[in-house]
Amino acid sequence: MDIDLASDQLGSLVDEASKRLNALLEHKNVKAAKVQLVTDPGKILTGQLREAYAQYMDAVREHQQLLHLLTQRMLLEQRERVEPAPKRQRMVLPDYDCDFGASEGKGNKSLIGQRQRLVHLHDVFADVQLKWRAVVDAPAANRAERAEAMEEAVRKTQEVFEQQAKELVIAHHHGWDVVGQMRGTPYAATEEEQKALKKAIKAAAESRKVAKPPGKAQPAQVAAAAGPSAPKAPKGPCYKCNAMGHWAKECPNPPK
Repeated sequence: MDIDLASDQLGSLVDEASKRLNALLEHKNVKAAKVQLVTDPGKILTGQLREAYAQYMDAVREHQQLLHLLTQRMLLEQRERVEPAPKRQRMVLPDYDCDFGASEGKGNKSLIGQRQRLVHLHDVFADVQLKWRAVVDAPAANRAERAEAMEEAVRKTQEVFEQQAKELVIAHHHGWDVVGQMRGTPYAATEEEQKALKKAIKAAAESRKVAKPPGKAQPAQVAAAAGPSAPKAPKGPCYKCNAMGHWAKECPNPPK
């Protein structure tokens, strides 16, 4: 018998067992068997008396077991009302405490972003864990309701995983700042979502301009932007001394 049954359910089972036991007590064969055993405790019953008395003893044991379970359940429910069970804590992963250099002013933005993503995914997974434990720990009468809550948590978790996957696509095509602008918005599955994406791209571009105002270009930057210049042709040969590097009018070697 399952102690997870609520007290009212166990009470109904006790009532039914009591009715069966009382009906057997009134049965003529049970009465005759009890009289024989009172007269002679070592009497070995046979035939219908033996069968009737065996059914009676089974009913007695069932009634006693149900009474015991009902008592346990009532005590447990009373304790839960007086001292509610402490709320289960979510598992915390120690590696999440690492700030990847942010406290030193040189944080690794890529790793920090991935950590935030893992924390978010871990939180929704932990919520499913809590809902599952609530189903396991619930009395049988409350399990259906708890199971519905768990199914809802699983559905939300699936949505979060899908959204995280979409954000990776956005980051690949448009950058992480666009992801930040679009947080909470699905990725371009409908016309409204496409408009939201365009709006996010525009907002991210404007924020880039604010973060990096145009400045005066340095000469080296201008030269670099212009690209490499064509190599100069070497001077010479000098027809006076037949050497390279200068022309005849610039010849440093006087004729001998």
